[in-house]
Amino acid sequence: MVAAIVVGQAVASATFLKRYDLEPTAAYMRANRNRDWAFVANYHAEFGFLARLEKPVDDVAPQRLAQWFASHPEGRAIVVGRNADDFSGYQLVMDSPYRGKRMGVLAARPLAVPSKAEPCHDNGSDAQTPACDKVASSD
Repeated sequence: MVAAIVVGQAVASATFLKRYDLEPTAAYMRANRNRDWAFVANYHAEFGFLARLEKPVDDVAPQRLAQWFASHPEGRAIVVGRNADDFSGYQLVMDSPYRGKRMGVLAARPLAVPSKAEPCHDNGSDAQTPACDKVASSD
């Protein structure tokens, strides 16, 4: 019985649970903990402990994000989206896979081309797209 549980946990950790990994975003937040942070739409305190934050993360409705950035121009916002359109209008600083979607960290600075941001997929390579900052993982 114990062996079945151990094997099941190992299989889940190697496959299913990777879809829920918040560590790439938390690592970026730890490295930038002095900034103000917002989570767009329905924050459940996922990052306070994981990123070792000392100040709260603001829960911001999508239609109020521009207003939040006006008050926090050096801040960063976390958005979960399905495609690049979900991140348009802001600089996509980094992103990572999350639950079959993308979790992006946005900055207020407009992109050089204001139409659509290209996601920077964290595929483990050192390649970067122009709108992305590479964050070293803690592996």
